[in-house]
Parts: sequence; C-alpha cells; structure tokens
Amino acid sequence: MNLLKYQALFIITSFVLSACTNMKEDIDYTRFNTIPSYLDYLESSEYYPGFAFATVNSDGEKYSYYSGKASIGEGTEVNGATSYYAFSMTKIFTSLAILQLCDRNQLSLEDPAALYLPDLPYAVTIRQILSHTSGIPDPLWGSYFIHFPEEHARLDRKAFLKEVVSKHNKLEFEPGTDVKYTNLGYAILGRIIEEVSGRSYEQYIKENIFNALGISDDEAGFNPLSIENLAQPYIHKSLISRLMIKIFMKKNTFTREENWVATRKEYYFDFPAHGGLIISPDQMGKFLAAIVRQDPVLLKTETWDKWFTQEGSSGFSLGWRITGTENDPVFYHSGGAVGVANQIRIYKNRREAVMFFSNTLDSKREDSIDMEILSALFEGGDLNE
Repeated sequence: MNLLKYQALFIITSFVLSACTNMKEDIDYTRFNTIPSYLDYLESSEYYPGFAFATVNSDGEKYSYYSGKASIGEGTEVNGATSYYAFSMTKIFTSLAILQLCDRNQLSLEDPAALYLPDLPYAVTIRQILSHTSGIPDPLWGSYFIHFPEEHARLDRKAFLKEVVSKHNKLEFEPGTDVKYTNLGYAILGRIIEEVSGRSYEQYIKENIFNALGISDDEAGFNPLSIENLAQPYIHKSLISRLMIKIFMKKNTFTREENWVATRKEYYFDFPAHGGLIISPDQMGKFLAAIVRQDPVLLKTETWDKWFTQEGSSGFSLGWRITGTENDPVFYHSGGAVGVANQIRIYKNRREAVMFFSNTLDSKREDSIDMEILSALFEGGDLNE
C-alpha cells in the first residue's frame, strides 16, 4: 500500500475512531471547581487505564495526582516513577538542544539546514524548521514511524532519512509564508544535532540535558528495553481501534486486559528527535522546573527569551505551541498516538507548569476536554483540596 493510501486510510479511521470513543455521557463540567474534584471524577469514570497529573514550580513538583494502572495485567499502579512514551513532546528537547548549540556558536538559527546536511533537497533555515514554517512535508506515518526491538539493529537511520526526504523532496509552500506541523522537519533537526555535536541524538540529550538536571536513566531515555516501570500502552477494545493499529504498526500484538486491549510495549522511533523520548512524571518535573526558573545550566538568559517568543503569526515559538492571551501566554506541547495521550504546559508569567500523562490511545478526551478543563481550573487560582 503506498503512502497516499496510508494517509487517506488514517484520516478515515481516525474520524471513525474519534466518533466511537467520544460517545460519552453528557457531563456538566461547570460543577468542577477544583482540580482534585475533576481528577476524582476522571478516576471514577475509568476513561483511562491510568493517568498522572502534576503541577510544577521553580523548586519542583508542587501537586501531583496518580490514578489507575500502569499495567492492568501485572496489577502495577501508576506513580511518579511510571514512564511513558512522550511522543511529540520530544520536540521540546530537540528544540532546546538546537538552542544550546546556538549558545555555543556551533550553529545559527538563520543557517540553511543543507549547510549541515548537503543532500537535503529543501532550501529552508533551522529557524523555519523549529517554528513549523518551513514547508517541509510530513510523511511520517505507516512505515516511516516506529520499529520493534528485533528490527533495531538493522536500521540505518542516516540512510533511511535520506531515502525519506528523496521520496518527499518538494516543499509544500514557500518557507516563511505559511505554517504546517512537520515531524520530518524535527527528524532533520535531530540529524543536524548529530552532525554539529559529533554525538548521536540520544547521547547529546543525555549528556547536555539529562545529566545537567540529574534526570535518571532508569526513568528517561530512548531505549524501551532499559527503562524501568514503562507504562503498558492500551487501546480501546473496539474493532476499529485494533484495525487502525494493525495498519500503522505491523507486527503488533493484542492482548485483552479487562476493558482494554494491550499492544506491544517496547518499540523505537525510526527518528527519535521527533517523538522517541520515554520519561516519567518525576523526571519531567525536573525538566519543567528548570524551564520555569530558566536555569542557566541549560540556556543563556537571552536565549530563554527567544525560546518563548512567537515566530510572526505562526502560533509557534521555536518549538512550543502558544495559546492563552497576549498578557498571559501559555506555551505547550502535546504528545500522543498508540497508547499515549500527554501534554505539558508552561505558564511563563506565573512561573509554573502542568503535565498530564496517560496510557491510552483515546487522546481526544485529553486534548479537547480533560487538559483544557484542568488548565482552566489551574489558571483560575490555587489548588483547593
């Protein structure tokens, strides 16, 4: 099946899946006036096998709530050390790494990406890729997405990236004139990090972000076989859910566990820079606290300001999506797909952050309902338990 057919089928199945998984009872959400009351409701509703919510200030974790099972079959409870696939939240680590290299005068945001990857067919700058204004296409579905441990040793990531960009060598618009989210763009940034630093992407993140913040290898990294307490991904028991996963994750397996279906737990991203991170709430809390306090161990003061400045009218900064108001902007990024629905948010002016992790495919609720409600309650004032 060619890529166009994959994409068309993905759109159809996503639409049907969304319709199936959102036939919930009508809820008067205005009745929830505190974060704990809403989290209690989520726990009782069983919309998620397990989830974690936490708020963070510059000193670290401020409030946390853990619910449900990391693994139903094993009876493992969710806690702060439960690790989840971050998926696209990985892009925040990638954008930070690029900015660190700028701080060290090893590259410039205005540099053409092809300066570091001569075979690249796109005339775009690093800044444009970071802000999703490059026009680079986004074909990373189907066979351009993940692979399983038995395939890992055979993957030549450099050669595979060349193959992908050669097949998709046309920009979708003139750089800087429009906005389109692109996973492939961040896969390219990962290769630039490798070329400039002389380290693998995974090594660079470990040495320059994890080690700087004391982030534990047991709960954060890119190798699912070395991560402790990895949450079991689940999908809805409906047939359409399994159909979609079979299309996009060949060689997957399915095991019924109560009202959920477990998929294969260990897999790698073909290009880790756009989504391959695995991390626990405890370790993400260290990262978010460093962002909130704008820790100089990560970036220079002026570079922190750059990271949190909108690029034109794109709705993106150099990596973050932006919502909120002009006087109270919120910088955020979601991450989700097979068995994952996550989000992190930075309240820059309040110097606080929130995070939400869950181990189910049903990310529609998290993105459109649950995280919005939790954020609205958080923005309304202090936690009232």
